Amino acid sequence: MKSARQIVAYVNIKKEIKNKIPIQGYSNFIGKEREKMVHLVLDEMKKEMEIIDFIETGKLSYADVMEGIDIYIVFINGSAYKTARLSVTGPRWMRKHAKKHPEVPVIAVDIKDPPEKIRRKIRKILT
Repeated sequence: MKSARQIVAYVNIKKEIKNKIPIQGYSNFIGKEREKMVHLVLDEMKKEMEIIDFIETGKLSYADVMEGIDIYIVFINGSAYKTARLSVTGPRWMRKHAKKHPEVPVIAVDIKDPPEKIRRKIRKILT
């Protein structure tokens, strides 16, 4: 359970981010495109039974804003169900993200990345 301090911090940061969204129109658009690309790859991995499922945390959710998590991936490792956290960002923001949320695996997705390259990056996290 989150403390009152954590919740207040989240609400304040969320307001700040919401205010910046109109200013960051193109960056916001590119971020959504990156996440769509990853979503499509994860859909394929699910259809091919490489993963069990995935859950997107939602834009400006607590997990997204405070923990840096964009997606939870459910998969089987041996005979056990496992979950992996994943953050999606652009190559330019990798260092910033790694510094802010070092415990969350992050993949850099360029708009020009082919699906197979994205799949390899996801597989690395699942091993």
